Amino acid sequence: MNMKKTLCLFVLISLLTPYLSNAQLSDDIAVIGQVAPTCVSSMDETICVRLYNNGINTETGFPISYWLSSYILVTEIYTGTLSPGDESTYCFDIPVDLINAMPLLLSGSTFNVVVQAGNSNPYNDTLRLVAPDFLCTGLPYCPSCGINPGHQEIVGVQIGSYSHNTTAFGSNHSSFFNIPFDQLGSNSSYPFTLITRFAPGNTTQYNCTVEAYLDLNKDGVYDSSGPELLLSSPIQSEDTLQTTINIPSSLNGLNKLRIVLAETANAALVNPCGTYQNGETENYFFFITDSSTIDLELLTILTPQSGYTLDSVLRISVKNNGYEDLWNIPVSFQVDTNTLVLETITDTITPGLPYTYIFQNPVNFIYNGIDNDFELCVNINFPDAVPGNNSICDTVVIQGLGFDNNLAASEFRIYPNPVSNFVYFDSSLKLTEGLVCIYNELGQQVARIPHSQNKVDVSFLNPGTYIIEFAVGAYSFRQKIIVFR
Repeated sequence: MNMKKTLCLFVLISLLTPYLSNAQLSDDIAVIGQVAPTCVSSMDETICVRLYNNGINTETGFPISYWLSSYILVTEIYTGTLSPGDESTYCFDIPVDLINAMPLLLSGSTFNVVVQAGNSNPYNDTLRLVAPDFLCTGLPYCPSCGINPGHQEIVGVQIGSYSHNTTAFGSNHSSFFNIPFDQLGSNSSYPFTLITRFAPGNTTQYNCTVEAYLDLNKDGVYDSSGPELLLSSPIQSEDTLQTTINIPSSLNGLNKLRIVLAETANAALVNPCGTYQNGETENYFFFITDSSTIDLELLTILTPQSGYTLDSVLRISVKNNGYEDLWNIPVSFQVDTNTLVLETITDTITPGLPYTYIFQNPVNFIYNGIDNDFELCVNINFPDAVPGNNSICDTVVIQGLGFDNNLAASEFRIYPNPVSNFVYFDSSLKLTEGLVCIYNELGQQVARIPHSQNKVDVSFLNPGTYIIEFAVGAYSFRQKIIVFR
């Protein structure tokens, strides 16, 4: 995403004076220019435009509006008096709420143009405002770079769910402000991974130091000690550092993260501002949210419920009980003690409304031949003010597995498995006449066969996995079988 972002704000003038067909320019207010913002330096920006009365009537008390896509709409009343041929600057009382607009930027979206007017000449009622440096900080940040690129460079940075990799060498300073950035919660800890690699033509390991900084007071200068220093650790020319960084509780809003990799084992020689002999500096944007206002609640597991399928789609319902939009939310699920599955909710979850997330990975209930009860646990791995509502565990019963009623494995046996033609069964209870039902992996019944012998022909089935159920009187037995050819 290009951070020299086009900010499409649409200013609509709609006059209350009725349309006069016999006077072409009786009422015509034109939006002729932009006054502010010219550079967005805060989360709430004041919108100012220049108006011109191109009609023959004096105008007052007319509505004037702007909106960002269909996301934010502001309508106010121009209470001044604008005479024919006069120009006036109007600044909206309500600023642009860039906190709510931030997810649109993260997704790479542009703000859409909407044209609507209610006076004699609708063609000059809409102005597209442009912020040439949308995410400028308003302060010149202190420069930092290595005099020489050095024998090693940063090739990978991971903070929480954010990951950025670079393979180009030869840089002693890089600012990655033109890529989508992530949000971090204040007063929270995040896994931090930094990967270094040899520059081309170098194979000698050098002792280095890596440090990371956040500008807490936003004065454009990073402090080499104190709370602005998030991390200071030794590292080598080709190495991977895995640790944790802590975001201070006092921080919120847009902030620049600076990472310095210097070719020295002496941390006292590493400075976030200025030059150093060998190494690289990288800058990133992060949006810090106040974790005390964040409460993302996991309401329920919608699916799977009990059924016949071993591979199920996992759908959960969550609700944003806080006051800010949330995105890039790490979530996970686990069945019993099997492998933990991690994913990220990339959609924007707005406050107050339930949101349904569908996991990309299916839930795989691995049958152990005995139990058909599985514990499915889902967790939201996001620091917020109410951590007690971030997890849910449900018991899911997969029908068509194992045995129930009075039949134990020692009393009923199915063989061979895998099978190509006939399935045989033995019962110590001397069960004979009964019913055989066969289900596919979707839980759909594909066969219903009465039987009076100890075998069933399954040669008509396509190769695959099935659940076969024997029911004799008050007894039943179910087992997964694999049909092959």
